Amino acid sequence: MLMACNHTNPFLTEWDTPYGIPPFDKIKVSDYIPAIKAGIEQQNAEIQAILENADAPTFENTIVPLELSGSILAKVQGVLYNVAETDRSDALDAVVEESIPLLSDHEAGISFNKALYERIAAIWNADQSSLTREQQMVLRKHYESFEREGIGLPEEQQARLREINSEIAAKTQKIGNNILAESNAFKEKFGFSVSAYPDKMTTTSDRELRKAYNEAYTSRGHNGNEYDNALLVLEVLRLRQEKADSLLLLGDTLYHGPRNPLPAGHGPMGVVDALAPYKERIVAVRGNCDADVDLMMLDMPIEDEYAVVKDDRAGATPAETTLFLSHGHIFMPECFPADALHTLAPNDLELNGRSVDAYIYGHTHIWKCEKNFKGVSLVNPGSTSLPKGGNPPTFALYESATAASPAKFSIHRLDDGSELATALL
Repeated sequence: MLMACNHTNPFLTEWDTPYGIPPFDKIKVSDYIPAIKAGIEQQNAEIQAILENADAPTFENTIVPLELSGSILAKVQGVLYNVAETDRSDALDAVVEESIPLLSDHEAGISFNKALYERIAAIWNADQSSLTREQQMVLRKHYESFEREGIGLPEEQQARLREINSEIAAKTQKIGNNILAESNAFKEKFGFSVSAYPDKMTTTSDRELRKAYNEAYTSRGHNGNEYDNALLVLEVLRLRQEKADSLLLLGDTLYHGPRNPLPAGHGPMGVVDALAPYKERIVAVRGNCDADVDLMMLDMPIEDEYAVVKDDRAGATPAETTLFLSHGHIFMPECFPADALHTLAPNDLELNGRSVDAYIYGHTHIWKCEKNFKGVSLVNPGSTSLPKGGNPPTFALYESATAASPAKFSIHRLDDGSELATALL
């Protein structure tokens, strides 16, 4: 006897479950991609309805329906990426790999939708006094998102930016999958999960066993096997460099000095080659471990003890932001004054009269994102190769001010790009 089975995609139905919990027992791997495609179609139709509204743009007829759009996609993504990151399988990996270009292209289609941006900009530029504080924050979020994602770029640059974002998303997901696979291998080898690692390190008396735990834990994704992330991380960094206007180097570019161990795979010539294509966009300062021979190897100026970056943006608030760059071993960041340029360069007409908004430095290998007692923002990106203080490898991003928001610093993990801290100037 044959039995017919009519399976209904759970993502395309209402969830009659306690607190709206996903019905995991009913979700099949084959449900994800059809639901993603249906979700994309749904959100595109919802956005098109916003654009076809003949009434003048308002918060209620533009921002509210935009906020409420994409309900199917929200359900699918909330389940897929949580399950894929906790219960990895080859089948789920394949689904995630197929979903990334679909979602990336869809998100780019929204970010570069000029008609939608113009409706949001019209609301932003209108009188906002009738909006609540919460509504103003939501409006700012959407307006700022369009500004930062490149709505003002020429079409050819928008096209390349879409490609970059898609590639970064795919490679970042692959990095995460590799870490998860190695975490599963860790559990198989030692009989406990990586979440129990801190407890085992503090309660196990066997020194050699603790050493084995530590080596296996810290080397996840860097074992030279099929799950090795070294090349993926370098490629993500290259893509981020291409996406950025400038690359700020804070010293000790090729070498960390004799007091520090050489990280596995450390290759100064590889760094030289990696930086070469971006030399015109690099601003660098000299660190305490940068030797004269290092300066000769790098085809860019790196001998100055400090550098000043002026970020002037018409229409932004504030319109001027001044960044002070130094390694951190000569100019002490904790006490750095906002009027330091008056002392350091009293005869420089371009700098005279400008206050330092942020001091960006390295040296400690420990990330920081805060203000000192003199009101100057202190930003240390940490280290991509030799972090200290128990921190993961990290880097920092600076985003210029826009008409919608002030300049912004953020600290990110190197392995997956996730944000650890943020600060507005």
